[in-house]
Amino acid sequence: MVISDNITKEELDIFASLLKQDSAKGHYDKQFTDLAFNKNYLTHISNTSEIIGYPGSALILVFRENNNPVCFAVVCSSLVPEFDSEILFFSTLSHRRKKGFGEAAIKLILEEVKGKSVLARCIPKSKAMIRLLNRSGFNQITLSSSKNINFVHQNC
Repeated sequence: MVISDNITKEELDIFASLLKQDSAKGHYDKQFTDLAFNKNYLTHISNTSEIIGYPGSALILVFRENNNPVCFAVVCSSLVPEFDSEILFFSTLSHRRKKGFGEAAIKLILEEVKGKSVLARCIPKSKAMIRLLNRSGFNQITLSSSKNINFVHQNC
């Protein structure tokens, strides 16, 4: 599997659809149930490398196997000052789930941000993401400002 921050329009559309599906299941905020919103949001990140309200830069990452997208992520500078980076969104195509692609993608993210602390947050019903983060060496932490389940990876 290879990682790239060069996402095609078709891949961006797939990622926008994944966000919509996952949001409809309650994994993301309700605003992400709007496909047009998702496309605009992701296009803005892709074009500017920034997320309004977040410090520093942001990247959309696409993970490909045999030139086909498998997983997508948005990684950015963390909104929480104690951490360097944050995995803001992470999604695997449904027909590629439970095949090890998610773990491989998280490993590639951690290699890219070597030496930095990485925050990942998810809601309690995101059981697959919780298992993935635990298997990938993340430790659960408490953040007083968050209702999510929070994980950190001290990537040394």
